[in-house]
Amino acid sequence: MAATMADARASARAGAGRDADSMATPSMLRRFEGSDGPRRPAAAPPPAFANFKMLKRGARGKLEARDLLVPEAASFAASVKQNKEARDAEDRALKEKTGYLASRQEI
Repeated sequence: MAATMADARASARAGAGRDADSMATPSMLRRFEGSDGPRRPAAAPPPAFANFKMLKRGARGKLEARDLLVPEAASFAASVKQNKEARDAEDRALKEKTGYLASRQEI
């Protein structure tokens, strides 16, 4: 067992067996003031994002609304956009029919 312990210590010092994919990572990264994230070239257009509010319980059990940015190319954002357009079209049709019926009753 002493040989295996010594081998383990030697390999740990040499960095053997470390893999970046298996390392522990924090669940939330701290943002420092003045750091906007990675810089993009000025010529590239910014990617389009859909903004969602995610409800989450904070440290003290209180509900918080967190901003969640999802790329518009994602299927989730596309389906939400499609459903919103369908709802808006249905609302417009309902308003038109209501206005038409109201005008017929006035006559």
